[in-house]
Amino acid sequence: MGVDAAEGIAAREEIFWHDALWDVLTAGIGLYYWTLRRAYASMLAGPVIFEDLIERQRLTELEAAAALNAVRQQGAAELERSEKRFRLSFEHAPIGIALIGLDPEAPGKVLRANSAFCTLLGRAPSELASGNVLDLTVPEDRPAAQHRLAQMLAGEVTSYADSRRFSTPTDTLCGHR
Repeated sequence: MGVDAAEGIAAREEIFWHDALWDVLTAGIGLYYWTLRRAYASMLAGPVIFEDLIERQRLTELEAAAALNAVRQQGAAELERSEKRFRLSFEHAPIGIALIGLDPEAPGKVLRANSAFCTLLGRAPSELASGNVLDLTVPEDRPAAQHRLAQMLAGEVTSYADSRRFSTPTDTLCGHR
């Protein structure tokens, strides 16, 4: 900027048109933004803008949780029905059935026996629950029973059905070959 000493007026020596255009454009955008801000101030107040989206997301999450809960309840009801069918089939089977444990610490432990098995052996359910199936097996059949049990523990077989002879408290034999 130069100063004309004779007249005392400050004047620009040259004007850069692109700087002037930028200043005018920036002022116009600022003015437009300011008017929008005043007109829509209530909408621009924090998270109010996204309240619809947040509410929709909450509803979607609640619906998903309700659907998952319904599936869980249905699964629990189906499991209960399945367990009841098994229990009734097990308890009322006309043949003797015993569930044998495969715990390596106590292999062959009688976990559960139905009434037909208890009647067949002439023993009380509590007496069987504290015993081992190998102790109930006649001595001649024990090696084969121990071999089958070892196969189960090793994972070589996953199940087997067996007909064997058991001894009763009166030393009579029951079962067949």
